[in-house]
Formats: sequence, structure tokens, C-alpha cells
Amino acid sequence: MKYELEIEIKNLLTLDEFMQLCHYFQLNEHHFTPQINFYFETQEAELKKRKAVLRIRQKENQFTLTLKQQAKHGIHEYHLTLTHREAQQIIAGEKHSKIQEILGQIQAENLHPQYLGQLETFRAHCSYKDGIIFLDKSNYFQHTDYEVEYEVKNYETGMKDFIQLLKKTHIEIKPVQSKTERFYHQYLKQKR
Repeated sequence: MKYELEIEIKNLLTLDEFMQLCHYFQLNEHHFTPQINFYFETQEAELKKRKAVLRIRQKENQFTLTLKQQAKHGIHEYHLTLTHREAQQIIAGEKHSKIQEILGQIQAENLHPQYLGQLETFRAHCSYKDGIIFLDKSNYFQHTDYEVEYEVKNYETGMKDFIQLLKKTHIEIKPVQSKTERFYHQYLKQKR
């Protein structure tokens, strides 16, 4: 199992702001690649209560099971590689030892999360100062949103550089929920 502490700084974008940053970083449609996140949760939202997220990410024919849990300035991430068959089994609701193995990282191996739905992201990235900029267009439950994410090693320096970038490009600084929170909100909305 692979572990990392990921520090991300994000801002939601309008379509115009998204296009503006694509132009600023000289990114076009050929730089964007698709990835699909398949999200899981228990009926009682036990993972959410633990500030955790469970997903399978598909990039081309590679599948990764990821458990994320919020930290003070970042996210604890645990990753397990899955075969295509294992990913299909988990999405279909079959019990799988890899679910219990990864949930064991937060003492939640007795939980039985169920598949909620998928979020498809078209993502481009490039180096920027001491980190990596990601531009995302995400589609889920007939909803589309745009986001810029800055992945860094140091939160304070990264935040300063990120705010500078937004000011330089005249992009409004907006509070942002994680993709998972936005996905979950739309999931509950469409379920009503």
C-alpha cells in the first residue's frame, strides 16, 4: 500500500476563468486527459463522519483504490492498485479484501461502503513555481464544474503563490468544497 500526504489548494472557476487559465498556461484540448472517479459511502455516511473518502480512480486501463482522510493542511492518502476485474467486483457491490485492507488504515475495516456513482474529469497539468497546477472540468449527475488545483509541498508558500496567480490573472478567490463534497451534494439532490 502506498501512502502520501497531499497538500492541495483549490479554487472553483467559471467557464471564462477556466479558459483564461488554459490560455495563461498555454493548454489546449490535447493536454486534457479523462479520468473517472467511482465514489463509495455507507448508508449512514460513516466515512463522511470520519472526514474520509473512498474512491476508485480509472485512468485509461489503470485502477487505483484510494482512501483519503483530511489532515490539518492536507490529506492523508492511501492507495492500492486494482485489476480491472477487482474494480468491477467492488463497483458491483461484492465484498473484497482490498476494501477492508484500505479501511483498516482508519480503523474502519468493518464498514461496508456501497457504490454511489461516478464523476468524470478532464484534467491538464503543468509545473508552476514549486508545485503542479491542475485544471479540471468535471461532469457528474448532469452537472459540470471547473476548478484549478495547486499541489505543493509547503502549504504557506503554496498559498502565497496561488493567491498571487489568481490576482495576476484577475480570477476571483472563492471558497471551494472538494470534488467529493460537490459530488455528494449533487448525489443527494438527484436522489430526492
